[in-house]
Amino acid sequence: MNFSLDLNLLPIYRRSGQDLAELPGLYLADRPRRAARSRSADQLILFLSFSGGASLPREALDKLLSDLAKTYYKVPGSVTSALREVAESLNGYLFNVNKQNAGSGQPVAGLLSQVVRRGDQIYLAQSGPLHAYLITAEGTVHDYEPGQSGRGLGLSNSAQVRYFHASLTANDTLLLADRPSPGWDEDVLATLYGQGPEGMRRRLLAGAPPELKAFILQAKQGKGKIFLLRSGVTTPAAESLADSQPMEQPRASVPAGTAAVGQEELLLAKDVGAVPEMEPAALASTSQMPAAEVMEYPTPERGAGCNPLYLLLRPVAIVFQAFASLLNRVIPGETIAAIPNSTMAFLALLVPIVVVAIATAVYIQRGTAAQSQVVYAQALELVRQAENETDVLAQRATWKDLLEHLDKTDIVYSIPEASELRSKAQRNLDEIDKIRRLDFQPAIFGGLPASVDVSRIVLGEDEIFLLDENSGDVYHATLSNQGYLIDENFQCGPSAAGVEEPLIDIVAWPTGFEPQASLLGLNANGGVVYCMPGQAPITGQLAKPLSSELTGLVGFAMELGNLYVLDPDAHSVWIYWDSDITQLPQFFFGDQVPPMKNVADLVVNHDELYLLHADGHLTLCEFSWLEVAQTRCTEPVIYFDTRPARENSPLIPEHPFSQILYNPPPDPSLYLLEPSSRSIYHFSLRSPTFQQQYMPVELPSDANATAFALDSFERIFFFATGNDVYYGRIP
Repeated sequence: MNFSLDLNLLPIYRRSGQDLAELPGLYLADRPRRAARSRSADQLILFLSFSGGASLPREALDKLLSDLAKTYYKVPGSVTSALREVAESLNGYLFNVNKQNAGSGQPVAGLLSQVVRRGDQIYLAQSGPLHAYLITAEGTVHDYEPGQSGRGLGLSNSAQVRYFHASLTANDTLLLADRPSPGWDEDVLATLYGQGPEGMRRRLLAGAPPELKAFILQAKQGKGKIFLLRSGVTTPAAESLADSQPMEQPRASVPAGTAAVGQEELLLAKDVGAVPEMEPAALASTSQMPAAEVMEYPTPERGAGCNPLYLLLRPVAIVFQAFASLLNRVIPGETIAAIPNSTMAFLALLVPIVVVAIATAVYIQRGTAAQSQVVYAQALELVRQAENETDVLAQRATWKDLLEHLDKTDIVYSIPEASELRSKAQRNLDEIDKIRRLDFQPAIFGGLPASVDVSRIVLGEDEIFLLDENSGDVYHATLSNQGYLIDENFQCGPSAAGVEEPLIDIVAWPTGFEPQASLLGLNANGGVVYCMPGQAPITGQLAKPLSSELTGLVGFAMELGNLYVLDPDAHSVWIYWDSDITQLPQFFFGDQVPPMKNVADLVVNHDELYLLHADGHLTLCEFSWLEVAQTRCTEPVIYFDTRPARENSPLIPEHPFSQILYNPPPDPSLYLLEPSSRSIYHFSLRSPTFQQQYMPVELPSDANATAFALDSFERIFFFATGNDVYYGRIP
């Protein structure tokens, strides 16, 4: 994750013609200690205002925003799913308020902007007719689509949300407003690029109307902090409340403090991952605890009847006396006298333990059965809610609730029908999310050594090649009736004579090219190895371009017999035409070179180069053969969703993609590997549009996926998790 940028957050607030320092409704959230794992790197900013001049008292507004932030950090999954959950939560709250106040005036709509910063990526979700401007060195992008973001939250049963995604570099600025100044056109805003926050604030307020609510978020070189700033204007005490039309209030909260830092005041500066600590006074004081939670333990000074030791021994003494009385009735007195006191004491302790154990077992058995019926009834109610729900996203959330309900309760209460209910919920979720589950089976007969970590899979005719990331060697396996059998005589990598460096990538070598080989391997310093079963490897060296030493190479790709070599250190992709490694390569890019340092993988489709970055985003560059037209790049490329109720929204996976694969016609597609969920995403080309997600039905290991390949003719996926390789046929 890239945390090389700081963000300066500065509110812009004008009310009745007066410029004020603090903007009600602007909230920079603290990450809680117990956030969902997928939220651990997210930094959340909320901006909430209301239509028609409605408002909440400042403390109530802060509390509402705090609760919304807690909702965000609790939701697992993708950024967009968490953002939608926040919008739905606020929508439900406002919808109930409007129902309670029906007939007393116009309904209140919440205008909500949610900004999530993850590394150098910004994710924006807007509900209501809100404006967003992204100001970069290339110009200004104005994001305003009221048809998709809706009229605001609280006016219907479901929330409308519009998403926006961008990568930030130093000096890029995001400007958000509910009703922007008329003078904020794209050309004017483009002139603000590179200015400091305060200078930008003054320019934006020049000629602005008497009422204005906005804020700017500007990227600067730094260490991943967010600085909440305010101008030197003193906010009047009366401004601690927003406008005068009150709404029903949620619970109160405690506002954050401030600290002066010159002309601008630094309200808050947070390191990535930092969690606020409790004030010492809060730890020392118990005066705020509810009375019911304050417990007093008895002490000897309060009398023997309240002494904990006495309370423990007294029931034992009673049982002992009763047991002795019983023995007196059934056993002669002299016999009882002959029984040692230690034995009597042991029996007195044993009897109540046995009685309690039997009673507890009966209680647990009957209680568990009753509780199981309650849990089952609750599960059936969730099924009923999901099947009767007309909103797709609400239906999806209910099916997920059912799975979580079954997972939590099945640990304690055994429900015979749980497996059937779980399958039903999963089938419905898969249908909504366009997930197809494949039955992956082990591919390698006898398996691979435990030390192997497969990082690349290349397919041949009835054979597969597997690159081991740890050793840099390649394994060769051929198809048999028992599965794929390892070829023990195959040599390709540093274990072979004459090959000195580990390989970092492999591609299939075209038939008819010289030298004759099945596979081409590459090391990080430009050395190549031609490998073929039954033959010793042939080594070579890529011709070095004039501007690079070819050190720190990451990978390469083959397309139409041409070799494309990824050289991030030199911010380059080199083309070796006809794979002639003895000729000087051609630089792929023109004057426009996209960010290259974190590129992890690449594929080529004719003149189109796709670069996959370590954070999962994609860059598309189109090679130009014309001197008058430069090679151009689109950065980043947006993945578009097609799932129900999420059509045309950006698709943001929960975890970054790690590998990319191009599938040629008749089904030209991109496939991307998401290692954490062990998923393969299928996208159409150009503006990548989601088609399908493939996942295993079940695997014996929970390890992340490390490599994949597709036999499009046989419709078979190959899939690796460390030293385990699987194959699964697409129905």
